[in-house]
Amino acid sequence: MKASEPPASHHAYRPAPAGAALYVIAVSIGGSLALTALASQDAVAAYEAFVSSPPIVEELVFEDEPNDADGAIAMFGPDASVFYRVRWQPGAFLLLCLRGNGAHQGNTVVRGSGRVGNFFWSYSEEGGISLYTRTDASVLHEASNGVVQTHLAHLRIAAEILNLGVPAEDIGAVRWTRHRFKFTNSLNYLWEGQLVTNREGRVSEILQTARDLRSGQTYHHKTRLGYRDSQSLPSSIRHYTDFGPARGWQLMKSFRIHALETNATPLPPAMFLYDFLNLANTNIIAYSNNMRFLVVKGKTVPINVRPAPTRREVVIKRTALIVLFSVGAAFPWLLWRVTAKRNRNLVS
Repeated sequence: MKASEPPASHHAYRPAPAGAALYVIAVSIGGSLALTALASQDAVAAYEAFVSSPPIVEELVFEDEPNDADGAIAMFGPDASVFYRVRWQPGAFLLLCLRGNGAHQGNTVVRGSGRVGNFFWSYSEEGGISLYTRTDASVLHEASNGVVQTHLAHLRIAAEILNLGVPAEDIGAVRWTRHRFKFTNSLNYLWEGQLVTNREGRVSEILQTARDLRSGQTYHHKTRLGYRDSQSLPSSIRHYTDFGPARGWQLMKSFRIHALETNATPLPPAMFLYDFLNLANTNIIAYSNNMRFLVVKGKTVPINVRPAPTRREVVIKRTALIVLFSVGAAFPWLLWRVTAKRNRNLVS
């Protein structure tokens, strides 16, 4: 993982396999002629203004993905995708490289995308750069807009790798040095931590400290990464793919479990915006986010789920409901009786 200095030149160059994504960046920044053929002059002007004087915390994602010999794309294998998350900060140009195990082999497929405000763009070697400007009318049709959907897909994939199980709430600034990382998000949390690898070189633990920048309160977390065969888990949560030694480090269906130990009681909802599922007959709750799952032990995080009621509690509850229903049903009749009696007394 590394950060790059601001590019010294805006001239495009031919890509080497290891520098394919840098070629994309150079083409993106210097390719105004290609842009002119693909979009209106207004869109080109907006794009050129963006790259020449970008706002703070704008995001681009580039994907440099090797092909297998048979043409199939290998995801998360030994020749896995290489994602470049690019950011402009004040006076700096950050390039984060998220690389799988193994070296590049064969041809590569390079794609990229980005956004600034209502202006989106996407890039592919075969199709060049495509531009889109969001308007009040067009926003209703973005589900079928290739530029927007390409960018959203890139963000989701890169977030799954970079966020390390933490919700992708508009990460603001990232610093990565070897196995240590630090980043902030729009919820005013500062995350710091490091990756711990096992003897196979795979990440086995993530040690994290989250600090609420508003209150100053700090939470310490240890995330354990386990790689398990999906057949041992319910079909409804077999979402994650991984690679493992059982098939020569080739693709295998699996499920990544994060066993989270924390001193946060309970977990601040602004930090972990997960859907949850209480596992029956256990003290464990599974939280999901971005097709990742955490397993949180009940002894460290209170599970506010009421236990199954006893038979006595069920009888009392049902009796109370019957009484309330009966009173409600009889109330109009009682009111009529009282009114009728009062009227008779008045007549007499």
